[in-house]
Amino acid sequence: MSEIVVKDQERKSLASFLPILTWLPQYQKGWLRGDVIAALTVWALLVPEAMAYAGIAGMPPQAGLYAAPLALIAYAIFGTSRHLNVGPSSAVAALSFTVVSGIALAGSEEFILLTIAVALMVGIMLIVGGLLRLGVLADFLSRPVLDGFVVGVAIHIAVGQLDKLLGYEPVGGDIIPEMLLFLRDVGMTDIPTLAVGLISLLLLFALHKYTPKLPGPLVVLFLAIAASGLLDFESLGIQIVGEIPAGLPPFGFPEEVGLNELLAVAPGAVGVALVAFAESVAIARAYGNKYGYEVDANQDMLAVGVSNIGSGFSGGFVVNGSMSRTAAAEGSGAKSQMVAIVAAVAILITAAALTPLFYNLPEATLGAIVIHAVWKNINLRKVSQYRHITS
Repeated sequence: MSEIVVKDQERKSLASFLPILTWLPQYQKGWLRGDVIAALTVWALLVPEAMAYAGIAGMPPQAGLYAAPLALIAYAIFGTSRHLNVGPSSAVAALSFTVVSGIALAGSEEFILLTIAVALMVGIMLIVGGLLRLGVLADFLSRPVLDGFVVGVAIHIAVGQLDKLLGYEPVGGDIIPEMLLFLRDVGMTDIPTLAVGLISLLLLFALHKYTPKLPGPLVVLFLAIAASGLLDFESLGIQIVGEIPAGLPPFGFPEEVGLNELLAVAPGAVGVALVAFAESVAIARAYGNKYGYEVDANQDMLAVGVSNIGSGFSGGFVVNGSMSRTAAAEGSGAKSQMVAIVAAVAILITAAALTPLFYNLPEATLGAIVIHAVWKNINLRKVSQYRHITS
């Protein structure tokens, strides 16, 4: 009898470390239709956003696709939220770029390797934090500070996409100086590029307002690709994405990333890890409260850590929970983490066989997708509500 009790305790202990052992045996066939539809919705949003966010991180477009599959599967195995969608996001991509650009030249081979190293180091830190039960840190992160941070990062990201929409890039500058430089050089604006960017942006906002259930970014992406092919945007001087290498991600620990690279990015990775965890657990808890289930912050810290290790092993960059894709999946009928597994398979198929479809994608449309994605985070009214704290 005691042996049965011991085995039962071991089973429960393993299930607490691997939540998939709890939710998968309890999976109901009736959930599959909603989960598959939700997974396709996540795929439709993630493909264009991931390629755009790769640009924010200073990585090639395919790195966005590489970052997602193992990250999604890892969270489905280790995470405690039934709804959280983990993958590339604008905020942590921008933070990753900030960390690595202070060490290596953007676009260089060293930059790419160090960006992968950031994902791996963030993963290591979060796994260690989860094992040490540091998830309680989520309870002490100031909401006003996080709100202000998110607004600042969103503005920084939006300004960083102006060169794609305007068709020129001013020399030097950072945020406010860069905005002033854009105004100074406004005469350099490429009108066809600006037209493509503005039309893409208007379509994104219109689709979001009038047909919110449609995957607006994917619709705009394929409309832009079709128009680019028919009208030969490249001959008009409009920058296009061009050839994206087709194939599965380069699974495995990068040989060029060693202890020196990990230590070089470690100081910056601390801040990235905190933000990645804080955003993820906040989203997970919001949906846990809505649907009446508990989210274990310690286990989720570990889960997001494993997701980042998965992204690094795939040649990707830092990942975390995505509010927009989580909300879209929920709105499409998501019932369980099966959404992440199905979406991961769809993204692997896209990376392996469908990248030629994106050859004619205008860079201006990618920039518009990023601006639309972060626009909702530029909530100056919310930040202004905290003014009385310091007055």
